[in-house]
Amino acid sequence: MEISKEDKTLLLDLARNSIESKFNKEDVDQFLKKKVQKFSLKQGAFVTLHKNKELRGCIGHTLPIAPLWQAIRDNARLAAFNDPRFSPLKRDEIPFITLEISVLTPLEKLKCEPEKYVKKIMIGKHGLFIEGPNYYSGILLPQVFTEWDATPLKALQMTCQKASLNVNAWKDSSSTSVYTFEAIVFGE
Repeated sequence: MEISKEDKTLLLDLARNSIESKFNKEDVDQFLKKKVQKFSLKQGAFVTLHKNKELRGCIGHTLPIAPLWQAIRDNARLAAFNDPRFSPLKRDEIPFITLEISVLTPLEKLKCEPEKYVKKIMIGKHGLFIEGPNYYSGILLPQVFTEWDATPLKALQMTCQKASLNVNAWKDSSSTSVYTFEAIVFGE
């Protein structure tokens, strides 16, 4: 999976225009019709907002449920205005916001014994998705582990916490599934 420099710029423009259209009442769909039709393949994608280098919102699709252009458009808006961890973005914050997009590869379930997971996870390359009992699940993008200088063991524990599971839930393969994925990450 590759995305050219020009396409990265186009997708970042799409994300920014999707957010700014809320304030400007512009029709972002006109922008879409002209420029992003080639991104019709369904892919998982996350849009992350930073304000002064601090997280300001992050929402995404883990699974490929929408065309890439639509996932980026919708997730940019959701990250800006509907991330439950933050208040909705205000117009005066726009100049201080930088965007980052993560386009995900399909999830790959780790099929070995849990004690071998730490040998399969490559920090800097893999993100993790953990699915536990009662529909509890959590995802952390590859760059999160790099930012936190995590080891594979710490990455598993962090993702379990994100899923509201016990930090060692990953060890119980009868009730918890662990998946890896990769991402193309680019930003403004």
